[in-house]
Amino acid sequence: MSGILYQEIAKQLQEDLIKGKYPLHSLLPSENELVEMLSVSKITVRKAVERLVSEGYLLKQRGIGTTVISNRPFNILNNAIPFTRILEKRDVQVESKILESGEYRSNSFSLPYTYEVKRVYHIEGTPAIYAIHRFSLNEKVDLTSVLTEDFSLYRFLYGKTSEITRITDKFKPIHVNEELSQILHFQTDLALERNRFSYG
Repeated sequence: MSGILYQEIAKQLQEDLIKGKYPLHSLLPSENELVEMLSVSKITVRKAVERLVSEGYLLKQRGIGTTVISNRPFNILNNAIPFTRILEKRDVQVESKILESGEYRSNSFSLPYTYEVKRVYHIEGTPAIYAIHRFSLNEKVDLTSVLTEDFSLYRFLYGKTSEITRITDKFKPIHVNEELSQILHFQTDLALERNRFSYG
């Protein structure tokens, strides 16, 4: 029973992290505080925290405490640190701007409502990454209420779709078209395209 309980506590803490109860870079409550808050034993809390450490959500440091290092719903599926997070750790300024969003017409998706969000990432003030997110849902949503500069697609999808069990990336060189050239001010004819596919 204790094995199942620590997994339930880990899942509860993970959901709290994703929903922002414990913000990124903040300290998680101490082991004793968690014991009191969750009404479980120290061993259960310790095992739950260790699980979240192994999944890349938390970092334990002697003399400091346990720090929240990620609030992404699918850490365990993609252990690579996001490129923008690497830049931020090196004190490189990264900003995201939503260009447009709305419903997307496609026969490739199985759920009734499909959406598209286009955004550009600026690195040190220069547009450098152009992203197009396409996803489908069972319900109609008003994207304007959730789209912010720090919009996270996976955080948004968390709880709205079936559980994502696999993520694959495919990379290929592409010729820069006029739209891409205008958005990113390319001085070259080639760019690297990444297509990410998430499966549930």
